[in-house]
Amino acid sequence: RLQCNDPNAPPCPVDPATSQFGYLSIRRKFTNKTGSSVTRLRFHIADITTLGSPGGGVGSGQADLRALTSSQITVLVNGTPTTVEGTTLEQPPTQTLGGGLNSSMSVGTITFATPLPNGQSVNVQFMFGVQQGGRFRVFVNVEALP
Repeated sequence: RLQCNDPNAPPCPVDPATSQFGYLSIRRKFTNKTGSSVTRLRFHIADITTLGSPGGGVGSGQADLRALTSSQITVLVNGTPTTVEGTTLEQPPTQTLGGGLNSSMSVGTITFATPLPNGQSVNVQFMFGVQQGGRFRVFVNVEALP
């Protein structure tokens, strides 16, 4: 977990309604092995510990995470600058408290005009606001469209 005042962290969400205790940044690399170009890469949140999730609530020991839009960043991987694409929390509906169960996030740089070719990879950042610390789970389904 990164704190909002960490100088080594990417830009921090400033909305106390979604990230009262900072945020959690998860980065993953996805490789297109579909056999054709991918024109849309989306991630559907199938499970997450968040406001109102089973077993949650104040004092439960379960985290309250909120999916947020993240921006593109550059990180060092073995000393080499590497681009990590941000994800956009899809709307409507407007999700002023951040995304939860059944929300989706997409990679805006993968489009019809700029597809992800077969065999190529993209590094992606998922950002979650932390409203309550504790144990957490996040399960995301990957959706790739030709």
